[in-house]
This record gives sequence, structure tokens and C-alpha cells, in this order.
Amino acid sequence: MYFFGLKFQQLIKLATSKYNLKVVGERFEFNQQIVRGWLRIITNLWGHLENTMMKEIFFIRHAKSSWSNPRLADQDRPLNKRGFRDAPFMATLLKNKGFRPDGIVSSQARRAYTTATYFAESIGLSTGAITSYSEIYEAFPEDVYRIIRQFPEDWQTVYLFGHNPGFTSIANHFSEEYIPNVPTCGIIRVQLPIETWSAWQPEKGRMLDFWYPKQYFPKEDVT
Repeated sequence: MYFFGLKFQQLIKLATSKYNLKVVGERFEFNQQIVRGWLRIITNLWGHLENTMMKEIFFIRHAKSSWSNPRLADQDRPLNKRGFRDAPFMATLLKNKGFRPDGIVSSQARRAYTTATYFAESIGLSTGAITSYSEIYEAFPEDVYRIIRQFPEDWQTVYLFGHNPGFTSIANHFSEEYIPNVPTCGIIRVQLPIETWSAWQPEKGRMLDFWYPKQYFPKEDVT
């Protein structure tokens, strides 16, 4: 009999050596410490298997941007006051929840890239850790998916920064309930049970979480 690729006898040997498990005839004599040890072994092995068979993406819409200078091209618009508040706040939110990406990918538009820098800095990374794509700006969902399928395979978790309306369309590919709008600096957490990014298909995924600034600053507009 095998558990997690190990013979049952190997697991018994591991437990007896690590937790002083006594085998009496065909019975086990154990205490609470040994039970906790077994649970740790099983949990750690299961977690390792799940992580190697799961890819995770955080789709993050850029923070609120400024329209104060009409002469600027749309891609060059900076964040406004609220954007500069929300980007570091939401970055810290993910950090405090224990998330850390293997890769950070962003649209080259200034508002998206600036948002990405706050998320990188929150976990001690420089802007050099951000990979940018011009194609994410004004991208349709399938354009974004083509980029995802080219991600390095050693990335398990990725932060991806982009724009509406594409990100709201992407959110509704994974949400069981209709999402009319992903607000600025809104975050959609998606997991797919795949081993390679090239196998990315939205119908395989599920949305686990949806966070946005209004949940924490409820009296303000979120468009």
C-alpha cells in the first residue's frame, strides 16, 4: 500500500524513528504528540502535492488614476491621490495574508506599472522584478491568456496588473456570481489545477477571493 508515493512500511519507519511510535503486535501505542506529528507529516505532504499541481494568479486592476492633465496620452496618466493611497494599502493587505508571488507582470501603462511597483516593494522586490507587456493595455481576455500561457513554468503564483474592461470580463470567467465591475485596485484571486502555464484554460479555474478598496474605505466611490 502506498501513501503519497511512500510504502506504508516506510511511513511506519519514519514515524517510529521520529516520534518514538511503538508497534505492539498489530496495534499502535501513541499519545497526542505522536498524533500531532502524523498530522503534520500528512498535511505537509499533501500541501506539497497541491502546490506542485496548482497555478495561481492575482488579477489586479491598476489603482485610481488622474485625469487632471488632458494633454497626456491615456497610457501616460499617473495615479491620483486616492490611487497613491490604495496601491500600498492593497499591497500590504496581500503581504499580511501571507501571499508572495514568484512573478510580477504588468501592463506598460504608467498607472498599472506604478501600481505594480507598490506590490513589489511591499515584499522587498525592486522594479527590476516586474515584467511588463504593452499588449496588456486594452487587451481582450484571450490576449491576456496568451501571455499567461508563456509564463515561466517555475512560477506558481503570479501578480498580473492590467485594466478594465478586460479584467472585469476575466473575473466573470471565474466567478459564480456576476461581477458588474472590478474597481480600481480590485484584486481577483484565481487558481487552476494545472502543472504548466501552457495548459491554461479559464474553464478549469475558480475564483477564491475578491478584494477591493471600498471594503476597507466604504464611504468612497469605487469606479
